[in-house]
Amino acid sequence: MPELPSRSKVAVPGLSCFAAVVAIYLPGAVRRSAWSDDIPWLEGADFSISYAVGRPVYALAYSALFPSTVDGLVLLRSLGVFGIATLSATIAIILARWRVPPITATLWAIAAVLLPAFHSYAGWASAFLMPWAAVLGVLSGLLWLEAVDHRQLVWRCLAFIGLTIALLSYPPSAMFCWVYLGLRILVLRTPPRPAFRQILSMGCLTSLSGGVFLLTATIVRHIREIPSSHRFEIVNSLPEIFDKLVWFATRPVVIAARPFLITSPNRFEAILTGGFILVCVLIGLLLRHQGNVFERLWSLCIYTITLSLTMLSHLLGIENQIEYRFMAGISVLMFSYICVAGSEIIKAILSNIGQHRLRSLSNFSKAVFLSITILIGIILATTNINRVFIKPSAEKERFLQNALTDFNSDLYSRVIVISDPAFYPSRPHLGVYSTVTDLAHPWVPEANIKLILREFHEMETPTRVLVVPNETSELLPTDFLIDLRPYADSLRG
Repeated sequence: MPELPSRSKVAVPGLSCFAAVVAIYLPGAVRRSAWSDDIPWLEGADFSISYAVGRPVYALAYSALFPSTVDGLVLLRSLGVFGIATLSATIAIILARWRVPPITATLWAIAAVLLPAFHSYAGWASAFLMPWAAVLGVLSGLLWLEAVDHRQLVWRCLAFIGLTIALLSYPPSAMFCWVYLGLRILVLRTPPRPAFRQILSMGCLTSLSGGVFLLTATIVRHIREIPSSHRFEIVNSLPEIFDKLVWFATRPVVIAARPFLITSPNRFEAILTGGFILVCVLIGLLLRHQGNVFERLWSLCIYTITLSLTMLSHLLGIENQIEYRFMAGISVLMFSYICVAGSEIIKAILSNIGQHRLRSLSNFSKAVFLSITILIGIILATTNINRVFIKPSAEKERFLQNALTDFNSDLYSRVIVISDPAFYPSRPHLGVYSTVTDLAHPWVPEANIKLILREFHEMETPTRVLVVPNETSELLPTDFLIDLRPYADSLRG
């Protein structure tokens, strides 16, 4: 490791990142909204699903902090924003410690957390703990490798405890320990042999914490008598492993190579966008390391292994699901690969202009590129959060309020809701960004009606709500009918 820079040179990028990220994300987080899982959990829940998928720390956090009103969700979304800001500040400080120029470190760290994976952390209250688990993952990776370098047992213990807690909170975010390692190898140009030893060392940490995580999650689940979810299962056959590797190479890697693009690409679009960028990354990373062909290819393998391990929890899990909040780690590291590889290609093209001018031009081009990227990221983050979480929530709430205007608990004992997931349109986007309205989620309509009755009709006694896919002739005089098909049709315009 090189000699560390002064504290001020490290602190300023961190503080700048924290302030900038809060300024970007907080205005959307404080606006009134409730989305998907937020809605039934506002009615009170035991959060058994969190225990079933091995996230007892998340369940405890929900139990302690989840509010009972829509307005109360502002606190959780704000915590999510502060988590994103802390992650950005942590990355900036780490980059500055590695003598990345302060401006570059600041812009790099801000741009990284404007990727689509982080938008839901700021716009969806139920995701508030995910960025904090990522912070724990990064710090655990740092402490573990620093402890190996300096042989400090206390640091190793803290790293082990931190990563275990992160895994018990949200395993995909805990894999940010591998993001730290990937950035370290990338920025410090770690030669293949020591880099491989660091991968083995980080693998030991992940295995130790992972074993305790599995044991703890299973014990807690059995104590609470909650059955395991299929999402907690692990691949256990050669065909499943093969399918997993094919899925990973053709979906998460390609999608991560298309930063800020949330559309679901067909094969041609994937090759034209993600494929082209991956080729550029390949060339740039090969140029980054000196030595013979074998050493350069070995370095490329190191980069590939580290990138893959940022999604270790999903590589081991049986489920193949594309969702950006699962892909924050691979998105950040791939974005970093793209930035550094692009810089290396530019250096190779302009190698004949002299080292001093080349260094100045390289730093200037990095700052311009990252600044433009941040502006684009801000626009897309604001647009996605408003389009997916804020605006649909307000429109849906207004429609349901109007639909329930004539409801009288003295006259009606049950609400019949005509709704079916097939009614609602979707966008050709990936993950949550394909959702036009969360009423398409089967668990939302009933809970949303109860929430409206409680918040706007002040009905503390729960009203019976029955969701049916089509009209029924068995309506009773005491049934109040709400037909969501007109609302679904209005969304197609």
